[in-house]
Amino acid sequence: MDGEWFDAVPPGSTYEAEFESLVQQHSASLFPGFLSARFDPLFRTPLGDVKPDLVLVDKEYRSWFIVEVELSTHPVTRHVKPQMEKITAARSTAAHADWLADRSAQWDRSRLRRLMLDAPHGTVLLANAPTPHWDDALRTLPGVIRGVVEVYRSNHNRTILRVNGSQPQAPGATVSGLTPGDGYFSNAYKIDLPSSLPMDLEHIDVLSGGEPVRYRVKQIGGDRYLFPTPSSNLPNRAVRLMVDDAGVHRIEE
Repeated sequence: MDGEWFDAVPPGSTYEAEFESLVQQHSASLFPGFLSARFDPLFRTPLGDVKPDLVLVDKEYRSWFIVEVELSTHPVTRHVKPQMEKITAARSTAAHADWLADRSAQWDRSRLRRLMLDAPHGTVLLANAPTPHWDDALRTLPGVIRGVVEVYRSNHNRTILRVNGSQPQAPGATVSGLTPGDGYFSNAYKIDLPSSLPMDLEHIDVLSGGEPVRYRVKQIGGDRYLFPTPSSNLPNRAVRLMVDDAGVHRIEE
C-alpha cells in the first residue's frame, strides 16, 4: 500500500484487548450503516452470566447485534462456544440501552430503548483469523454470524485490517412492517418496529399506490400507529414501509 509492505500479524501474537480496540477504532469502515460502541454490561442468562464486547446498531434503529471478539487461538469448547451460547440466550432490558446512552451522546435513548425491548439481537463472532477448527463445535449455533478481521502491520508500525467471512447486514430499504389495526384503530397501520421512526415524529408523507398520503404518527399506549389524513379505509393486509436513497417513503405489499 503506497509502496509500503504490510505483513500479516500472527494471530497468537495479538492481545484480545488490542484486537478489540482496533475493531472499535475502525468500526465505521468495517460495519457501514451501523453505530458501534464498547458494550460490556452484565447479562444474566439461564446458562450463566455473560459480558459481551461490542454492539452494532443500525443507524435508523431497525436492527442490532451483540458482538463477541475472540482470538482464533482461543479454545472453542472451553471458552468460545459457552460464551456464544450465553450471548445468544441473552435478553436485553431498558437498563442495557441506558448503559449505552449514559456513555455517549451518539445514541437516541428513546429509540434505543424501544429497539432493545422490541427486537431480538443478532449475534456476531469476530475473530482475528479464519477459524475452520471451530466449525464442528459451533454447528449448534447456526444463527451466529462469523466474521474475520485480519491484522496487517508494516515495518513503520502502521496497521491495516482485512475483512473476511460473513458480516452483519443493515435492513436496507425496509423501515418497518405495518399491520392493519383492528377495532377502533381499523383505519390505521400499527408500526411493527416503533423504533424505526424518530420518537418525536408527528407526521410522515408516504407514496401509497403511487399517490402521496400524509400519515399522522400517534403513540397509543405502548404502540405507534400511522393514521392517514384525511381518514380513509385501509386494505386489511400487512404491508411494508420502505424508504429510498432520496428519503422518499412508500408503502409496498
